Amino acid sequence: MSSHERLRRRAAPPESEQAQHPGSSRRPPNVAALLALQRSAGNRAVISRLLADDAINEVKIPQSYADRRLHWDGTYQNEDAPEQRVFDIITGGGGREHFKTGLNYPLLSQVTTVADAELGVRGAKVWDNKGDKGLGGTFKAAAIDTHKLLHHYADNQIKTAAEATIDLVMDPEDYLPEAPDLPDAHVAVNSPRKGEETKAAQERARQEREASRGNKGGKRNKPKESANPVKTYWEFMCVLIALLKIEGFACAKVAALAAQPPTSLLAGVQVMHDHYMGLNVPLQYDDSSARRAVMNDWGYQMVFAGRSRWTELPGRVVLTPGAYIFDIKGHTVYVDVLKDIGPKTKIGDVKQFFKCNSDPKNFSLDEFHVDQRVSYIWKK
Repeated sequence: MSSHERLRRRAAPPESEQAQHPGSSRRPPNVAALLALQRSAGNRAVISRLLADDAINEVKIPQSYADRRLHWDGTYQNEDAPEQRVFDIITGGGGREHFKTGLNYPLLSQVTTVADAELGVRGAKVWDNKGDKGLGGTFKAAAIDTHKLLHHYADNQIKTAAEATIDLVMDPEDYLPEAPDLPDAHVAVNSPRKGEETKAAQERARQEREASRGNKGGKRNKPKESANPVKTYWEFMCVLIALLKIEGFACAKVAALAAQPPTSLLAGVQVMHDHYMGLNVPLQYDDSSARRAVMNDWGYQMVFAGRSRWTELPGRVVLTPGAYIFDIKGHTVYVDVLKDIGPKTKIGDVKQFFKCNSDPKNFSLDEFHVDQRVSYIWKK
């Protein structure tokens, strides 16, 4: 399935590597400072509907989250499989490890459900009422999403927002994998997809016939673009394209894996594809369930999780100018944030605040379409 059709799916390298990244001129802001700004961005930035008791490694989830239903065959999301409750999938249906990854909570021992309203009350009890005013209300507030996990330890209470540990988490639709669809290592990443080989051969023959007809002067005709172009694996490469557009296609990480230094984006993507698909357990890097693994491998952290229009990001996330990777509906893209974005920012023309750097052969749709949504934002 192409990146047009689905969301596909800590230590940063020394700053001196920045000079080794051809085509990379963006210097990223300090992520620790960025996350600190997040915590002070107002109530909506710290609201949580998932609660983790770190004393016993238990995660409490609201009943509405537990009752969400997905088509799941025990290993992959599959539209032909029967629907199952998310709670059943993550507790005994083969999805437990994926749940731990989606929440970034590897020590998970148990999952329990709590009535939605009661979970807010339990969150409020985490607050020490002698601390920051209003923090209890923040923790208790009815959440607009389930993309944040509030940690607490036994009966310890939190006095200030700075003390709170609140992790960003993924949706079940994103941390539960779909069936593998990437080609094997060393298969060209711009080659026809499986099932498209016959069409590709027919298209090459058509172009050759048109070119050989010639015109006056003996020049060969330029073949017309096909109305039904051949689908290639390049449409699955958006994650690697985004990373290498920021880092540079011949950055130190790629060069260390390449037999010869890559001289193009295509060559750099091929190197990383061969690396990930050549692991003992191949990493389906285009699948959103593998997003944390890929981003962690490159030193990126999640700074936003949700379902938001571009214009609704202020108040939900604090962003400073620099290079980011955005997961949007059906695509992953390197985005330049052009201006500071905070709780009071008003976004009229999104192009005054964001510049998307998609590869047109990978994704040719409008990233800012009115129906588009931002799901996750990553920052180095």
